[in-house]
Amino acid sequence: MCCFHCSYCSIGRVLKLLDDLGIADNTIVVFTSDNGPEATTTVKHMKNGKKNAGAYFSVGSSGPYRGQKGSLLYGGVRVPFFVRWPGKIPQGLKDTSTELSSCDLLTTLCAAANIKLPEDLVTDGENNLPALLGTPQAKDRTFFWDVNAPE
Repeated sequence: MCCFHCSYCSIGRVLKLLDDLGIADNTIVVFTSDNGPEATTTVKHMKNGKKNAGAYFSVGSSGPYRGQKGSLLYGGVRVPFFVRWPGKIPQGLKDTSTELSSCDLLTTLCAAANIKLPEDLVTDGENNLPALLGTPQAKDRTFFWDVNAPE
């Protein structure tokens, strides 16, 4: 039985609906996150396997990487990024060398939709469409992050 709040089930439902409506080939679906996982709280916040009212509970792992949300280490800034565009992006393609930023989404998705951005638009993003289509690419710019550390 599928639960409606489960992101895995919900993603599958959205993708199936796009297929059923016959618009999947003309729809780009991006699944990503804004940062690495937060620190996981201890079991003391759990009661009978359920969250206590008002208690904060977060789960997640940055895998082999050090750091988490709020950290500039890879575990804090490296996030999942999955794209589905049937007939355009090769199914099962895995690119571990191209670095993308959320700033790149505007330029990349506009390029995919064949939308020309205004000449006077200043953006930090780069067009990474070639990487999505299967040709890894290097960044032309350096990434910078700023974290407000607690005082």
